[in-house]
Amino acid sequence: MDEAFPLQSMRQSPKSTHSSIRLGRANEPEFADGLLRGAEEIAQFLYGRCERRRKVFHLVATSNLPVFKLGSMICARKSVLLKWVKDQEERHASDSRKQA
Repeated sequence: MDEAFPLQSMRQSPKSTHSSIRLGRANEPEFADGLLRGAEEIAQFLYGRCERRRKVFHLVATSNLPVFKLGSMICARKSVLLKWVKDQEERHASDSRKQA
């Protein structure tokens, strides 16, 4: 390998250097499978109806809904939303027990 051009051997090799990222459907990385892109997808996941996207915007503005932005699009991970919902349920259950 020529030390002046260390990437030259990588260009010639047909193997990917990112073997730890497995490709899923439609050649998307595996991590993209659990990603919800946009308020409509998040609403569909949380409420079963994409028409509730305004509620998602409201939750983003007024609560700790775990979302992040890719550019101007809000996104969320399914696993993180499921954990957030579970935490909300547990918090509500413990609040109810304290009042009783």
